[in-house]
Amino acid sequence: SGCGSRPPPAMEDALEAFRQTMRQAVQDAEVAVSAKQAEFLQVVQRIQQGRQTLANEESALEEERAELERHQEQLRIQQEEVSRLREEVNGRGLFGCCSRPPPPQADRQLDFPPDV
Repeated sequence: SGCGSRPPPAMEDALEAFRQTMRQAVQDAEVAVSAKQAEFLQVVQRIQQGRQTLANEESALEEERAELERHQEQLRIQQEEVSRLREEVNGRGLFGCCSRPPPPQADRQLDFPPDV
């Protein structure tokens, strides 16, 4: 057995079997990594979709909040008007609307027929 001699056939067969096993293990590992990568990408996609959904819902809530504030302001104005009218009516008494003349209206013009 010299330096350049070949290993015995049984050892060559074992070495080839080991190489084949290693190639198969590498291929299996690549398949497993690819599967995990695909699974990870799906999770990332679902998270991004969830974020977009949340952003859309947040925008809709902001619009609803703004609309609610507008309605509350309109209601406040209407309540002030009702309170003002109540004060006017209560200040006149039960028959106040009949006994007291209406407030003067400066912009009201009287139309009289022309003299003939």
